[in-house]
Amino acid sequence: DYFISYDIGSKEVSGHSTGAAVALGLLALEAKKEYNTDYIVSGGVDEYGNLLESGGLSIKILPLKGKTLIALGDEYVYEKVNDMILAVKLENFAQQNEVNLLRLSKIKDIQDLVLKQKL
Repeated sequence: DYFISYDIGSKEVSGHSTGAAVALGLLALEAKKEYNTDYIVSGGVDEYGNLLESGGLSIKILPLKGKTLIALGDEYVYEKVNDMILAVKLENFAQQNEVNLLRLSKIKDIQDLVLKQKL
């Protein structure tokens, strides 16, 4: 039996954004491997092991300075500058906020990257 608990620092969560992170946590437990917390994963996982798109990536990037976000989804972030709305590529927005953005689509590839040596 497993008990999963995590603090997300938010009062409301909706959607499937934590699905991949929970799946990786379970895979880490099963393989007795450590989860590398320098990587943050957002999105669900389908029955074929594909990472599903996640929305709101610009909001998720903001608190992740120095980390790597693995996610599929939004291509652009919209910013207001001097009464104008500008479209900024998400990769550029991540880089401006000192976050590495990886676009991996298979949970197996993510697992190989995120799970570290055996405990």
